[in-house]
Amino acid sequence: MKKTILLFIDALKPEYLKDMPFLASFGKKCGVCRLHTVLGYSHAAHASIWTGCYPEKHGLFLSYYLKKFKHKKSYTFEWTKPVQTFSLSLPRLLGEYAIRKSMQPFGWGKGFRPGIQPQLLSKLAYEEVAEDKSFQFARMPTLFSILDDNHISYKYFREDTDSTRCWRKENINQEISIFFTALIDYYAQSYGLGTRGLQKILQEVDQKAQSLLSDLDPNKYDIFIFSDHGMVQTKQVFDLNHEFKKKGLKNGSQFFAFYDSTFCRVWCQKHLQNKIISFFKRNIPSTYLDRNMLRKFHVPRDNNKYGDLIFLTHPGIVLASNKIQSILKVRMKAMHGFTPDYKEMDGILLSNCVTTSHAKIIDILPSILQKYNIKNLGMDGKSILNLHRKM
Repeated sequence: MKKTILLFIDALKPEYLKDMPFLASFGKKCGVCRLHTVLGYSHAAHASIWTGCYPEKHGLFLSYYLKKFKHKKSYTFEWTKPVQTFSLSLPRLLGEYAIRKSMQPFGWGKGFRPGIQPQLLSKLAYEEVAEDKSFQFARMPTLFSILDDNHISYKYFREDTDSTRCWRKENINQEISIFFTALIDYYAQSYGLGTRGLQKILQEVDQKAQSLLSDLDPNKYDIFIFSDHGMVQTKQVFDLNHEFKKKGLKNGSQFFAFYDSTFCRVWCQKHLQNKIISFFKRNIPSTYLDRNMLRKFHVPRDNNKYGDLIFLTHPGIVLASNKIQSILKVRMKAMHGFTPDYKEMDGILLSNCVTTSHAKIIDILPSILQKYNIKNLGMDGKSILNLHRKM
């Protein structure tokens, strides 16, 4: 049986191929398949790829969610007031490096991003996606657990943890070799789309893919090159704390709002919900995700784990979370996490054993399993494999 190579390039868009000659050439030979993503960020998309399921089934949507308290009687957030006072004065006292170091206990560090409020993190729990043998779910099996159960050898290489030895032909020595890079995702957000800085990163990733895949005999390898989502240029940034204050709404005392760059999630008592929905409708280009919308996007609806109210900004609209960002000028010049119905959110699949032009990220795992004659284990996705294709 042919060996399998999975090359997972986070945030690779079909439109990027014009700056990636090797992958563009590969796409001309095998065809370019647009991949419909899921609602959320890489956290949800990666879990959907490795389980073949939507978030409502595998259970992972957004990284931060409200902790459960045994004796919680009502929503009261007065506890944030003294912390807010300190956190908002912090940038005037410390430099950016000191801020990052001081926030590491809250989950900040290299992942310093708009959308995380340090004064709220202590009341939230965090779910991480570890993409190796430890990547297991109670709800659904993953590619890794399935391969283990069927005694199929594999190895996973993350470029961000071993950049010097990751993408090399000598690493293609298992039945399935998996390579991952998040360079494009990170630098697209940092540089913005259509910039020279991003173009250099695209060319760098393309050259690494060429060094890994060039000269491989397609009769001996099944190759899947894929991504999890696209990217949208930032058009406008809203400082929600400022907008709330203008309307006399007090985040942290009247209600608890948490910002995920393109999402605002609010926990509040029922009598405030209509007021907050009206505020977003009038002031922020966004969509209120009611139960019908959450069902449409296959989002987990586990009581209020992810919020009593969830708002999703329109494509290109990013939420700034607090004064730390505005003072330090921390801004994402491009972002993902918008509605999957927006074409710019599509990922991509290039494969010498797939012929379709449109598919979903949840179809990747069932396609791999079909090759090894492993049945679909209750997954939402379906196989798009064409094992008789000739390059």
